[in-house]
Amino acid sequence: MIEIVARTNKRDGRYEAFGKKFELAYGVTDSLNAAFSLSAARHRIAGVTGFDNVGNDLVFNGFGGEVRWNWLKRTTPGTVGVTLHLEPVVQRYDELSGLRGRKYGSENKLIVDTELVKDRLFAGFNVQYEVERVLENGETEWEQGSKLGFAFGLTGRVVENLYVGFNVQYQRAYQGLTFGEFTGEALYLGPTLFTKVGDNGFLSLAWNRQVWGEEAGNAARLDLANFERDLFRVRAGIHF
Repeated sequence: MIEIVARTNKRDGRYEAFGKKFELAYGVTDSLNAAFSLSAARHRIAGVTGFDNVGNDLVFNGFGGEVRWNWLKRTTPGTVGVTLHLEPVVQRYDELSGLRGRKYGSENKLIVDTELVKDRLFAGFNVQYEVERVLENGETEWEQGSKLGFAFGLTGRVVENLYVGFNVQYQRAYQGLTFGEFTGEALYLGPTLFTKVGDNGFLSLAWNRQVWGEEAGNAARLDLANFERDLFRVRAGIHF
């Protein structure tokens, strides 16, 4: 699978942060998948309050892993599936600020999904817990942060092999790895698209826009310090 994530738009200046990931996954059992990934990054940041000006070209950004355990499988419409997702990473650049350093993090999810109408309508709900430790070049103290999020998605088949839906996400940001000082929150809305390509391929697109948010200690509308205004995600892959 190849994944491209684009984060754009802050309150002022120019902000573009792109992440690319190439992932190879293997089905260990019917319920357990394991993956290894390599990542790259590109940043164009200038004149953004609270951020250094950065102009990284496409650079190698580290590696990661992924474990997905399907603890409970969906069988018939109306039944619920439950999956645990763990995705640790080691990176050379901070994906949000674009600054060089060392970053250790993990994106963890509890995924609940169900089939509302057989082969036509699906719903999913995620609980997200993300942690990271970052040491920028030239600094002596590690920065630690965590995020708690909740996401809901609904998608339906509109024609053969084409599914269209929408996604709602609410996220809270904290200092520290275990929900220390609250720093901000954001609500995102956006459309999703998924299509099968041939017998073994797939392509998915998603766009989320921050429609509400609040940064701690700042009365301005939206939280554009901890979060971006727009988030785009493209995934393409093949099974073999």
